[in-house]
Amino acid sequence: LEFHEESYVEFVKKNNEVSAASGQFVREAKGAPDRRKLGWEKQGDADEDEEEKEDEEEYDSDPFKEFGLVDDCHVFVGVYDYMRWVAGGTLAAAEELISGRTRIAINWGGGRHHAMPDKASGFCYVNDACLGIMHLNEQFERVLYIDIDVHHGDGVEQAFQYSEEVVR
Repeated sequence: LEFHEESYVEFVKKNNEVSAASGQFVREAKGAPDRRKLGWEKQGDADEDEEEKEDEEEYDSDPFKEFGLVDDCHVFVGVYDYMRWVAGGTLAAAEELISGRTRIAINWGGGRHHAMPDKASGFCYVNDACLGIMHLNEQFERVLYIDIDVHHGDGVEQAFQYSEEVVR
């Protein structure tokens, strides 16, 4: 997962068994602040302005929020395994192209073009498109990336916007 920052990958790996759908996410997520203090679980009468301000500051430092693992990219059990599966499929397809064993290779489970180096975004936890392009660039002078989704892949765009080796 060389495109992604190590801190993001390690955080996801550490929380591979945490589920947003379970109380475990709220109470036991590794590396996360105590969410009860954030007001997500009430602890009696905590209506004082000073305490609310502290809660807001702590929310701003929530690593799940920092790494984009909220909203459309919630954590689920096996999320790190899923990332490896998606990335592995794309890297295997790229390897087939590099070896010359095939002229066309598709990872039907891939195309996660919104993930950024340091966070998940737009339902994408890993940017396998960037990983595949980077692997292809090891062998080929130029790579043509065609995104046929309804909207642009901002993760891929940011990764290669100044590259002459990738045409998008």
